[in-house]
Amino acid sequence: MLKRTEWRYFNELVVKSEVISFASAAPSFEVISKYFGVLRNENVELLEEIGPAIFNYADIKGDESLRRELASKGLVGENANKDMVLITNGGQEAIKLITETMLKKGDRVMIERLGYVGLEQTILSSGGEIRCFSDNLNKLKLSEIEQELRKSKPKLVYLIPDFSNPCGDNLREDVRKLMVKLATKLSFWVIEDQTYREIYFDKNEHLASMFSRSDKVIIVGSISKIIVPGLRIGWLVTKDDLLRQKITQLKESFTLSTNNLSQKLIARLLETEYEKMIRWVRNYYGKKMKKTLENLEKNIPERFSFSKPRGGFYIWIEGPEGFQAKKTLNLALGNGIGFMPGGVFYYNNKKANTFRLSISAIKEKDIKDGIDRLTKTLEGKKLLIKKNIGWKGKIKEFILNLHHRLQLMFVR
Repeated sequence: MLKRTEWRYFNELVVKSEVISFASAAPSFEVISKYFGVLRNENVELLEEIGPAIFNYADIKGDESLRRELASKGLVGENANKDMVLITNGGQEAIKLITETMLKKGDRVMIERLGYVGLEQTILSSGGEIRCFSDNLNKLKLSEIEQELRKSKPKLVYLIPDFSNPCGDNLREDVRKLMVKLATKLSFWVIEDQTYREIYFDKNEHLASMFSRSDKVIIVGSISKIIVPGLRIGWLVTKDDLLRQKITQLKESFTLSTNNLSQKLIARLLETEYEKMIRWVRNYYGKKMKKTLENLEKNIPERFSFSKPRGGFYIWIEGPEGFQAKKTLNLALGNGIGFMPGGVFYYNNKKANTFRLSISAIKEKDIKDGIDRLTKTLEGKKLLIKKNIGWKGKIKEFILNLHHRLQLMFVR
């Protein structure tokens, strides 16, 4: 089963259960709502200023004003300029364009043991083969990382160095330096996925990008997690003119261009609102992360450990040997709480005793209750949750619970 398929199954399971959810990785609807009025007003102004031409094809490279604003706001790498940027339909298309352009059948892409579930299908459909480091890079010695790279001989290395999905980690500074050094020495390229880079809660956690240190690094980014996913604005950045030209030609055959209205709308938003907006977004998610970590610290059973991110959306939790996250999810849903089993994110040597919490979509007012329910679940307790749902609702709930149990028996 593809990781994306397994992830989608568990995500839909939690959504259908109508519980307090730490499973969703989507940006908060409260953030989208906060800036809905601004986006609506900017949209009206753009339609009046540009007229029908706004519904024409956009430049294949992307709207010039958007590329300029992304560069001026530092969203496409330190010292990058607009000519290094190609606008894409979200970050996912950016990754796909890179793999389709650069990989030949059998070429290897090296990733961390735990990683983004959407990567697997993209690599395999481009003819590539996935090779994993023996553990997450922060747990390995530099000599071990170099040895594994020399052995695997990858064409690409994919990393989320800032507030990674699913662990929320920041890649160690010495690992970043080693990676760019070896990219030149061993002749591979690094995809630096910066999706979560701007969502930091402490300025000191904002480390220099790998892109700023090497011409062998390609940035992938997106507006999706910062503000709005539905406009599908992403980008890739490379200093290599020939590579960018090849990728641009491929994009022309894929999607021709990215939505013109969406590009101009985001360009205007970056120009007029970005600094104020991103401060609000960091504070908003920072408060939710702090509250979640504080409640975990107070309540989670001693046998469980958890990461303490300083940015992004994700907290990684590891239980004692013998704990089964997928099986426990059934009890959790019955107790009114949802999470994402960790096995979904492993590319090898899965650990069944792990799971991910996401603070992105949950409302701040639900966090304490959610962690209380999670704690009781991890202690093996079944909560009595009163619901005024009537006899039809009870039948529906019985069928849903039976469906959960049957499905979880077959998901490995």
